[in-house]
Amino acid sequence: MANIRISTMMLIFGLILIGCNNNSTNDSKLNGKWIDEVSGTYEMKFNNGIFETFDNGEPIFKGIYTAINGMYDAEITHFFGNRFCISFRLEPLLDKKWYSINELKNILSNNYFITDNEINEQFRFDQKSPPIKYSIVDNKLILSDGNGEGIYIKK
Repeated sequence: MANIRISTMMLIFGLILIGCNNNSTNDSKLNGKWIDEVSGTYEMKFNNGIFETFDNGEPIFKGIYTAINGMYDAEITHFFGNRFCISFRLEPLLDKKWYSINELKNILSNNYFITDNEINEQFRFDQKSPPIKYSIVDNKLILSDGNGEGIYIKK
């Protein structure tokens, strides 16, 4: 069960690291809150090109997306500070607020003495992935990257 949740979260993290062209019309069926079918705690919220993610109600990251013709592209614009540090085992924790990618890079290089190359290697802020396929059937959102599938239930 834990492996499925990790795979689903990796799929979503891969989803989020995709480049995005937010000038297009988005599929309005994607709007709303979607809960991970496996964990029941991981949530994605979509609203006309803006998305946010949560785990147990706590923010993780947010950004912009495009969803057209069954293909989904997204780009992270902000990480939630405390959650970011916990995810990557960094101490001390950051304040519980949103941080842009540039703010995080500055904090990581100034406070944790990590070089730009190490930041890009470790955190993959600059990584781009191919678009993810999605479909909505009844109240289920199905995301697929060819390596796995994540299923979310509309809340």
